[in-house]
Amino acid sequence: SRQLVNFEVEGIDAAIRYGLGSWRDLHATRLAEESVFPVCTRAYAEAHQLHLPADLLRATLLHSDIEQDWKAWFRQAGLDEGSVPRGPTLADDAAMLQAAIDGQGVALGRSVLVSDDLRNQRLVAPLPEFLNASYSYWLVVPASQPLRPEVATVRDWLVAEFARDSL
Repeated sequence: SRQLVNFEVEGIDAAIRYGLGSWRDLHATRLAEESVFPVCTRAYAEAHQLHLPADLLRATLLHSDIEQDWKAWFRQAGLDEGSVPRGPTLADDAAMLQAAIDGQGVALGRSVLVSDDLRNQRLVAPLPEFLNASYSYWLVVPASQPLRPEVATVRDWLVAEFARDSL
């Protein structure tokens, strides 16, 4: 959920947040950094001959509201950010990635979210260029409360799981 929990009101011990890691009155442990890169099906990449960044100029680009968007990726890849092709804008990352899996175009995949799709070959990363995301995944706990052993165990497990699944 994009809604931030209220630890005191909701009786929550810990939460995972996506952001810069600086939340007032919370202790944050980084779980994973993230990179952003183009993803699509192998069939789409082959049909559109996606070998170089400029090849995306003739592809359908799927857009969403992530901070590192196509303009930022084009800039990083040495292309004119004003040349980003228009394409469908989807409300959330899950819808955008499903559209890519369905062969509708090329999405900017966030590494944590696409790792399973890449591993299972539902998606491929046809180009090596990537952006480092400004946001990361964090486990947050109220700074005002001592860290309970159960929460520390969950934290350690999450750190290990995110490390195991990183690309």
